[in-house]
Amino acid sequence: MLEVVTQAPELGIETERERVEGLARKAIATHVLPALGAEGRDFELALPAYGKSSLVYLVDVDGGSSFVLRVEPSWRRYPAFRRRRNATLFWTRHELPTPRLLYQGLSPATRLKTGLFLLAEQKIEGINLIDQAQHRGGYSALGRTLARVHGVRRSWHHGALFRPELGSYAAHFQRRNQARLRQLEREGALTSEAQGKLGRWFEQFEPALRSVKSFNLIHHRCSESDVMVDVEGKAWMLGPYGAGFGLFETDLVRAEVYICRDDPEKVGRLQQAYFGSFHPECFRLHERVAPAFRAELHLAHACRGATERTQELESLQRIANV
Repeated sequence: MLEVVTQAPELGIETERERVEGLARKAIATHVLPALGAEGRDFELALPAYGKSSLVYLVDVDGGSSFVLRVEPSWRRYPAFRRRRNATLFWTRHELPTPRLLYQGLSPATRLKTGLFLLAEQKIEGINLIDQAQHRGGYSALGRTLARVHGVRRSWHHGALFRPELGSYAAHFQRRNQARLRQLEREGALTSEAQGKLGRWFEQFEPALRSVKSFNLIHHRCSESDVMVDVEGKAWMLGPYGAGFGLFETDLVRAEVYICRDDPEKVGRLQQAYFGSFHPECFRLHERVAPAFRAELHLAHACRGATERTQELESLQRIANV
């Protein structure tokens, strides 16, 4: 009889984690700590949290400050790891509130010696707004930080930070949402009538989007795990690796949904601080296009899987009133 070992994949993952952690410990001692002026010091390594393309460790140095270490063992994922570094450097060059890089080990020589590509980042001592609901000032701090980030502008839009996109922003916005609606129709989640009505509803925002002449630096994710408020009440944006240039509304809607959880008081604090620090015309544009970006968020979620599809489509149709 053939024996099925259901635990094999998990054991493989644990073995790989242990191997990478061993490499990380050696690399910290031989490369990172000497570069930070802490050679020979003892340190503790927190258990890693797996990300999409790298391992993340919290390193506590004896008699020194802590830092975050990101490692990548794969040569194949090196380009993505380098883009992570480049995005962080872009944000710090513009003096935006994101953890600065303390050490870069991205050379082939470092990879050959340590088995890893390495990035050490500043650790932010602070709180997560979701975990600390009573921290009301944090939502105002987030609004001011987002306004500061969105104040970096370009005359073209990027899907990613260093890759300008051809064609108008309005056309890209329409194209991706019409494609999502067609996908849901093919999968039987929308009738052809509903797909047509929603498609026409999205089209009404095209003139407002075509009026945009400059584009904002945006974080793109802007979820609760991407924001930290430090002990001085300053909001930091973590992990700006998916950043690009688009419309500020992308981040603002996500902050309202993911971080404020659509709580009217929290959203009010966020918007008051944001638009109080930003150009007045942005509020007028916000009033015109916010429903489209909020609907897009629900539409994107509905396309990712069927688990919450019904709820997301109901929210979408409620916004569009169709």
